[in-house]
Amino acid sequence: MGLVNTGRNVYNWFLRRLLRRYLSSRAVMLELGCGTSTLSIALSSYAKKIVGLDNSLAALKLSKKNAESAQANNMEFVLGDCRRVPYDDKFDLVWSNGLLEHFDDPLEVARQHFKAVRSGGVALMGVPYYYSYHNLWYVVTRPRVLRIFWLWPGIEQVFFTRAQLEEIGAKITPRSRVFFLKPFILGIVFLELKK
Repeated sequence: MGLVNTGRNVYNWFLRRLLRRYLSSRAVMLELGCGTSTLSIALSSYAKKIVGLDNSLAALKLSKKNAESAQANNMEFVLGDCRRVPYDDKFDLVWSNGLLEHFDDPLEVARQHFKAVRSGGVALMGVPYYYSYHNLWYVVTRPRVLRIFWLWPGIEQVFFTRAQLEEIGAKITPRSRVFFLKPFILGIVFLELKK
């Protein structure tokens, strides 16, 4: 897992730079599909409170342990389903990365992000871009025989085009936009929904 963690650390550096633009000392943030919360924990000093929601109890236990180790005392972890978010109009920023692409109905998951955002807030979703090396790597390493060597997790996912994300955004709010993580080679495209 060393290579995976190294890659995650590189991406997290770029994602932290992006997300800090959306945060303030008064901001309350929700991360859907938080996993072990390494990114949210790194952002905890930039927000009033951060809530991590995941459907894995094991991941949430690791999140709590990681937050305690980092002395991130403004964090809360909730067991839940991102297809049925238990919040309405509560957060300044609702964020996910690497989540939307694993669902049969990404529009509904994106709507759940938007539902949890308060007026004036932003829902932001990062997904892998169709025309990126991520997609090429997935195609090359997808055969089952290569999955046993952990070259790619054995999970199904979708790679989004800009047009697909624009369509999802337009169905939710006229205040949506699509943009790329810079540098472009990182292969992540974002859907931003302003409320």
